[in-house]
Amino acid sequence: MKMKSSGISVALVGVSGFGEVHYRNLRDAAKKGQLRLAAATIINQQEEWAKCEELRASGCQLFDNYEAMLTTWQGRLDLCVIPTGIHHHAPMTQRALQAGCHVLVEKPAAGVIQDVDAMILAEKKAGKFVAVGYQHIYTPEIAAMKQAILDGLIGEVHALKCVGMWPRFDSYYTRNDWAGRLKSRDKWVLDAPFSNAFAHFLNLLCFLAGDQLQTSAAPHQIQAELYRSRLIESTDTACLRALTENGLPLLLWLTHSCPSVQGPMLEVRGTRGSLIWTESEILHRTSTATQRFRSVCNFDQSEHWMLQAVLNKIQNRNTFVCGLDIARNQTLCANGAFESSPIEVIDPDFLSVQHENAESLTVIDGIEDACHNAFTKELLWSEMAVPWARAGEEIDLQKYRSFRGDIPTALASVSLI
Repeated sequence: MKMKSSGISVALVGVSGFGEVHYRNLRDAAKKGQLRLAAATIINQQEEWAKCEELRASGCQLFDNYEAMLTTWQGRLDLCVIPTGIHHHAPMTQRALQAGCHVLVEKPAAGVIQDVDAMILAEKKAGKFVAVGYQHIYTPEIAAMKQAILDGLIGEVHALKCVGMWPRFDSYYTRNDWAGRLKSRDKWVLDAPFSNAFAHFLNLLCFLAGDQLQTSAAPHQIQAELYRSRLIESTDTACLRALTENGLPLLLWLTHSCPSVQGPMLEVRGTRGSLIWTESEILHRTSTATQRFRSVCNFDQSEHWMLQAVLNKIQNRNTFVCGLDIARNQTLCANGAFESSPIEVIDPDFLSVQHENAESLTVIDGIEDACHNAFTKELLWSEMAVPWARAGEEIDLQKYRSFRGDIPTALASVSLI
């Protein structure tokens, strides 16, 4: 059945994996007449035959190559949505800009800072905008939280910190050709908890530290600790401390090698209290009381806010989106983290393996206490005498313009799962 007509023409690259989320959102918006899904690139059309049939029935033109799609639709698209692998973000975004359309690209903006900067140059040359898919930043509660911080609700901010534990079975790292990898097909990926599953929260730490409502704070220095408990190239467990220009610490503790889901929890601590973000609510805590500050959008609602902001910005360029200038700071932190620390292999004596429905989950013994204690004390694990922890170097990021790729880790003998 044909979808309602709209003046906004949209192209989509991919409908599988997280691309399915964007597919559903665009399809629903098209049914409401908010946009026209004009073209889609689907490289696995046999596998996704049902979506292909629905798209064809709606009048969408299908391609198996994004270059062919953008060439065919050159100058006739308003927006290209790119929910692809990290290493594809920069080249696909630049090509879409050359085709004359705005871009919504999944998070992170790119794996390395030089790719983000190339995207910024392409964006300026094209006269279009690039929005990055950090959906939480588009929600009204984050705007309210940021405004409250700027208004002095919690006094002078002393620290921003986040802890998150999301267990991932070993199959998580075999679902595609880039999960858990440093590179894919000679392109930097730098997959890590802070640049994939939890990238939203590193981005939010920088954003909430910004000195204006719609700006983000750039890290000037970083120290990180990167660990892996599995046979993967990259890290599955990490902590870091970044310092802004004013010396404000941004702290993060993350793991996929844990027995249960805990968090993420993000706290902005000030002289007169704290604002604490969780996936269900934002709390305002003082020395005498804790009360609810705002409720929090669920996943579908935050995705809705993001898409609406992007569509609105096509019509009104003053609309706020998470642009490359904001998202760049997450990539800068991520690159600095890899420069700071080797990927330390956690000794098997500190690991256990759980099995569930033919799936295996590697767990770092005591990781929950290590995360919670570090969060409370605002210390890195090496500063708490955690037995498997080693300190990383302090890295100056003020003039950092290119990820060098000199990752000090003994991975030559690693066989991926």
